[in-house]
Amino acid sequence: MNEHLTNPENSDNPDKTAFKKPALSNLDAPKPMGYLAVFLFTLGIYLFQILFAGIFFLIDSLFNLPDSTGFITIVIFTAMSLVWAGGAFFIQKVLFLPKHILNYDLFLPKFWGFVVLTILIPVVMFTGSQFDLLVQYLLPGLSRSSNTMENFQYLALKSPLMILAIYFLTVVVAPLTEEIFFRGLLFRMLRLRNKPFFLAAIYTSIIFSLVHVQLMGLFLLTLVGIIACYLSEKSNSLLPSMLFHGFYNLIVVSVAFGIFFAEEPQIELFSTSYEPTSQITSSFPFTAFGIIPGVLIIIFLLKLFLRSLPPGQLNQKWKWKNPAISPPQVNSQQF
Repeated sequence: MNEHLTNPENSDNPDKTAFKKPALSNLDAPKPMGYLAVFLFTLGIYLFQILFAGIFFLIDSLFNLPDSTGFITIVIFTAMSLVWAGGAFFIQKVLFLPKHILNYDLFLPKFWGFVVLTILIPVVMFTGSQFDLLVQYLLPGLSRSSNTMENFQYLALKSPLMILAIYFLTVVVAPLTEEIFFRGLLFRMLRLRNKPFFLAAIYTSIIFSLVHVQLMGLFLLTLVGIIACYLSEKSNSLLPSMLFHGFYNLIVVSVAFGIFFAEEPQIELFSTSYEPTSQITSSFPFTAFGIIPGVLIIIFLLKLFLRSLPPGQLNQKWKWKNPAISPPQVNSQQF
């Protein structure tokens, strides 16, 4: 904005210089959120989702809305997912954060990069599951919470088109919106405050795991979040983490549906009982040993995937620099 504010009494005096209002881009932007603010803001978004769903189901119970084979539920889930992206862009505007903090440049890895992703996902699932088995060994009384995938399984029985809708939500919408919020806004805000990579990645990944309300599977989802942070950090774009997240959900949903339809519809996938504590105790050394090679293979595959990205992508920088120009001082005598 180049608006000039001039005192009428001095408008005819050429010696008096009019005060020029500083452009918004030259103003010092507020600092990005810290650890506590990141947690509280995420909690607020999550509570808003619960309120949104609660209002809808209340209206449904009062007016008995017709559910056309479950598509209304899918629409609600999609709207709830979009809240994450909306919250990210809102905070980016309010705090005057650089636009490239939510950067997701459109480019494609080489074909063999997608092959690497396909191999990486099962390794991540196995390694993360070993961590969760380790937790169950240490806390045998830990109960698991309901999984969103269980609801999708029974929605899929209503119509074949529901399967396509569920795939679209979990493989396209969720990775897009959640990566913009968790890896774009939360993780990068902490990095802009010069927080160490591993602290920022682990912290935001734990929050990412907690919002899924799944105690058993906490470490698996945390590992997924850390890997997404690593891809975002190294590639300077959210697109690789979106691809990884999408491939992960694609394989999880496909395996879930495969088991679900291969067996009786009454099975409770992902809520089946884990091994008895005695069996976990006997296999504990093997479980702990399986984590080490899993982590090493994940690191190797991640570095290999990054090499499939376009040349120069890894050399770009997105880090925010404070504006060098400070607002000019206002001379009170000019008014």
